[in-house]
Order: sequence, then structure tokens, then C-alpha cells
Amino acid sequence: IRARPHGISPGAVGATTSIAGVSTRSLPAMQAFLRGEEQMRRGRYREAVPEYRRAVAADSAFALAWHQLQMAYGWEGERALADEAAEKAAEHADQLPERERLLVQASRHLSSRGGRLEAMEDAVRRYSGDWEFLEVLSEMYLHDAWRGGVSPRAADSVRALAAAAAPDNANLLIHGVDLALGFHRDSTLARQR
Repeated sequence: IRARPHGISPGAVGATTSIAGVSTRSLPAMQAFLRGEEQMRRGRYREAVPEYRRAVAADSAFALAWHQLQMAYGWEGERALADEAAEKAAEHADQLPERERLLVQASRHLSSRGGRLEAMEDAVRRYSGDWEFLEVLSEMYLHDAWRGGVSPRAADSVRALAAAAAPDNANLLIHGVDLALGFHRDSTLARQR
């Protein structure tokens, strides 16, 4: 898998934001979603949560807002709330274009259970260089590594590809530090990242 840099700058909007307008007709939902995206880009997950909650309150079928709420809860360590948001996102994923639908469905369970790992690897091949797919694959590898089925090095190398594709993404930088400390147990590597 080879990443193609996208030149994303700190204030740039990602692919998720560009398609968000297609999946909601509610201006308040879109405004809250965009505020949540701004917080997520800065790695402020706790601050992103209420924005995404406002978005889904304004439009309960806004699949991408549910998906991003899942991600924010996940970064905050709120697994049960993340799982609830993931279910809601998947429930409304049929309204999305193929790329976003695959992303939402793959993110539903960050695990390879039920063959989802192979499906996610296929999606990464199809959307090579797409940092969001690479990030989800890295997370899947990470979660399976905790169960003992996948090497943490696989999660780390896919995360590195995602970081190369989106060098200013705070989530990817934090994920790299997390892997350096959690798996490599290397504080020097964590400081470098």
C-alpha cells in the first residue's frame, strides 16, 4: 500500500466534510458538524462531542455526524457511547456515496471479527492513499493486536502511511504517540512523534 500525499493543511477540510452537505439538508446540523470537524482536526475530542451531538439532534439521519461522534467518543475512551453512535451511523449509511458508506460500515466495529479485516484491506487497496481508510485499518490492526492476533507493527506501519497522507492530522499524530508508548514502550519514539 502506498500513500499519496494530499497536502492537507491545518485548516483544510477533509473528504468527510466535503461530502457532508450531501447527507443533510439541515443548516443547523451542517453548522454543528463543521464546528465538530474543526475541533477534531485540532485533537479536541471532548469539545467535538457536543457539536456532533447538536448535529444529530438537528438531523437524526445525518450518518456522517453519527460516524464522527463515534470517532470522538472513541478517542475519549467512551466505548459504549462510541458503539451506540456507530450503530446509528450504520443505520443511515445507505444515504451515502460508496466511499463514505464503506468507511462508516468498516468503522462500525474496529475489529476483524466476521471477516471485516479483509473487506477493509480491500477498501484500502481501492482507495489507496486515502488517510481515513488507512486510519481505520490501523485501528482495526491495533484492536486485534490487543487481542493477540495481529502484530502492533502492522498497526504502526499503516498509521505511518495515513500520517504521510495527512501530515497535519492531530488524530494520526496522537495515534502514533499512543502506539509508541503502548506497544513499543519507547518514550524516545513517543517524543519524536
